[in-house]
Amino acid sequence: MKLFLLLVLSLTLPACGKFKEKFGRLEDGYTRVYLQGEQNPYAVSLVGGVMVYFIDNGNPNLGHAFAFASESDANSRSVVVPNGNYKVYTLGFLGTPNIENQGYCGFGDGGAVVNLSGSAKSVSIAMSTGNCNFGNAAAPFTTALGSDYSDNDKIELFLCSDNAYPGCTAATGNTYYVKMSLLGGIKHSSGAFTPNAQSLYSSCSSSITGSLLTNFRVPIGGTLFSPPVGLQFYSDSLCNTAVPGGTFTFVEGLKYYSSVASGASIYLNSATSVNYTTLKIYKSF
Repeated sequence: MKLFLLLVLSLTLPACGKFKEKFGRLEDGYTRVYLQGEQNPYAVSLVGGVMVYFIDNGNPNLGHAFAFASESDANSRSVVVPNGNYKVYTLGFLGTPNIENQGYCGFGDGGAVVNLSGSAKSVSIAMSTGNCNFGNAAAPFTTALGSDYSDNDKIELFLCSDNAYPGCTAATGNTYYVKMSLLGGIKHSSGAFTPNAQSLYSSCSSSITGSLLTNFRVPIGGTLFSPPVGLQFYSDSLCNTAVPGGTFTFVEGLKYYSSVASGASIYLNSATSVNYTTLKIYKSF
C-alpha cells in the first residue's frame, strides 16, 4: 500500500489531502487499482470531480480514462487497467458544479513511467495548481491561451450560421442549452475513443442564442496530453432532451482545434486580452 499524495495549494487556506492507492493482482493481464483516502481536518476536498488517465508510454494514442465525482468517490472505488507501461496524469476541481472551479493537476511518480504487471505496485501522485503550469505553452495540461494564467480558461461557445471559417456570423434563430464533459473511456488508436459511463459532466448551462460565455473550465491540453472532451446540446433548460446532431466528441481533446477546423466545423481561438477561449461551432442542428 502506498500514499497517493495530494497537495492542494491555496493562498487563503493551508490544504493537504491524501489518497492511498494499492494495486491488487488480477488474472488475464490486468491490474486492479484501489483509491483509498485519508483527510486531515484542514484539507480542501476536490468535490468538483477527479479524472485519472493512464496513457500508454510507448503509444500515446492508447490509454484509459477514469472519472470520479469527487475525491471521496475516488476513495471508495477501484478501477481495472490492462498491464503495461503508462504515464499517469490526473485532473481535479475544487467546488461544485463539476469542472467549473479551480483546477489542479498531477503526475504519477513525478512523471516517471508507471509499470503495471498484475502484482502489487505503488505510485505516488502530487496534485497542485503549480503542476498545471497555467499559461505555459509547453505544459502538458494547458496551453498559453487567454490571459487567465491562474486557472484553466473558461470556454465561450459561439454558434455560427455560416461556414465562413474562421469568421462566424452568430446563429440567433434557435435557443439551446449545453453540457460539457471530460470523457472517461478507452482510447484504442488515434481518433478512436470509446466513452463510458465514467465521465465527468458539467451542470446544464444557461441558454445559448448565438453565443455564451460559460463557467466551464475544461483543460485545453498540450502537445503531450490533451483529455478527451464531450459537448452535448439540449433543447430544454434541464438538459434532458438532446438536440439531434448536437453531439460533439473531441477524441484528441481541444488542443488540435487551436488553429485548424475539423471538417470546417470547429474552430478554437483566444485573445490575449480576455480570460476565456472561444469554441466556434460551424454546424447547423
